[in-house]
Amino acid sequence: MKKLIFIASVALLQFGCATVPQSNAIQSAVEWGSYDGINKDSEFYVTVPASHSGPYSSVSSFNFQMRDGKFKEKDVSAILGKSRKTGEWEVLMLLTKKDGHWAVLPKKK
Repeated sequence: MKKLIFIASVALLQFGCATVPQSNAIQSAVEWGSYDGINKDSEFYVTVPASHSGPYSSVSSFNFQMRDGKFKEKDVSAILGKSRKTGEWEVLMLLTKKDGHWAVLPKKK
């Protein structure tokens, strides 16, 4: 029984340590007013287990270079999400370096 409690404690500690940097990034975005409808007075909290599973079962990044076109010879990073509904990967965001900084490529309307 003590071994089970120890394993559960270690797992919770690892989960907690892994979520702190992510929570800090979200808090910074909130404080900077980076998103409409959320400001420095907004509060958020994490529930364990999660209160919802979100639209994606997995989120990943994929890095590549463009061979031709407007972004020829540029580094590009894609942020992808695997849809819970369809099971297919979707491109959530493309980023490329512009003037030494990573910039999100706007989607066509």
